[in-house]
Amino acid sequence: MNKEFTKLFSYTKKLRSRYINTLNAFNVYDSIGELTASNIIGEKKAKNNVKTLGSFRYFFIITKESLRCYFLIELAKFFDTSTRSLTVYEVLKYAEKNIDKFSKKDFLEYHKGREILPELFVDYKQLVIEDLEKIKEKLNKNKIAIENLKKYRNQYLAHDDIKKNKSKNNYS
Repeated sequence: MNKEFTKLFSYTKKLRSRYINTLNAFNVYDSIGELTASNIIGEKKAKNNVKTLGSFRYFFIITKESLRCYFLIELAKFFDTSTRSLTVYEVLKYAEKNIDKFSKKDFLEYHKGREILPELFVDYKQLVIEDLEKIKEKLNKNKIAIENLKKYRNQYLAHDDIKKNKSKNNYS
């Protein structure tokens, strides 16, 4: 079996799992905020929810803040540049280095004997350099936002820097 395909597939499974957990944390955080937003759920429901949440004030304040921090820390981890970490950049680098190992033949061999939708086998398109270039282009377009996120994570969430750079963000 193609070890490069297996390794890349393993990387993408781990990243996808982290992504889903990160997204779920944001969705719960956002849902807690919506519970008290009269413009979203109506004034009567919002007032009732404010009263209920107030009864468990510290639980919801701490939970919401924990979800916010978890979401931002996890999101920033996707864009770290450390070669020790599983990041978007490391996966791109690995895929580019081994691009010839991700053929349809390798895909079929990896999934040999699995009971999954036959359409996946028929519709599989080999990973090509152009795919990786599109991803890199999107990352480059968002370079400033990614850097601001990482600075915020480093100065406020992962550490408590004494001298913090004032950055314009909407993370609080």
